[in-house]
Amino acid sequence: MGKNIGIVLGGIVISYMLLALCTWLFLRSSVMGDMILEGFRTGNQIGSQVLTEKYGDPAIIMKKGLQQIQFVIGPIVSVSVGIFVGLLSRRYVWQLSALSLLPFVIFMVGAHSWNWAGIGLGLFYLAISVVSALGILTLRTRTTTHQKNV
Repeated sequence: MGKNIGIVLGGIVISYMLLALCTWLFLRSSVMGDMILEGFRTGNQIGSQVLTEKYGDPAIIMKKGLQQIQFVIGPIVSVSVGIFVGLLSRRYVWQLSALSLLPFVIFMVGAHSWNWAGIGLGLFYLAISVVSALGILTLRTRTTTHQKNV
């Protein structure tokens, strides 16, 4: 029981640490990040004419950035949590994987305004995490079984 709680808490910590790291990398390497950082440095607001002329329409840039966060960073976090749980847990793998990712999913769905698209995206993240955890467990079990037979 204590090990399972540790696995869930570890998965939660990993999900938020990866979210922070990936978001930091994204903001350092994207047009959206450049626009935001220049806005902070110069004191110009995101929709100001100076930044719009230099970078383009902020609504389009933010929409592209949100899509990259949803469809690149979200799956990276989901797979990483699933791998973590799959490596450490022997029982209740899919349940622990889902519980570990649940706070991240709630955060992402909340950022998506709690609409059906956000809920579907959250379910997609949960499915990715569960499948990766079960895949790692299967590979680990096959390796162990193969080593016993040899």
